[in-house]
Amino acid sequence: MSAVGQAYGYILYRTTVQLDTQGTLELENLHDYARIYVNGRPVGVLDRRLRKSRIDIKAQKGDRLNILVENIGRVNFTKAICGERGGFLGGVLLDGAPLHH
Repeated sequence: MSAVGQAYGYILYRTTVQLDTQGTLELENLHDYARIYVNGRPVGVLDRRLRKSRIDIKAQKGDRLNILVENIGRVNFTKAICGERGGFLGGVLLDGAPLHH
């Protein structure tokens, strides 16, 4: 979120699944809260506060994968304040492979 200048609110990331999969979806270095949807149906929640940045999902080729990330604020104390950014700071991995587009 910081990279696109969004200080509050939500960002929707969307892609189409390229292969049938039943595996782990991971948001690398998640700094906020995210809801995961496959074809508009909720399949789970990822939450920095709970140290949950991965979830098992099942999707078929052509399914729409949506990741709705909510900006939940920043750590404003201790050494953690130095690297505090919004959203997720790494990539999105599905079964260990990066997702694009």
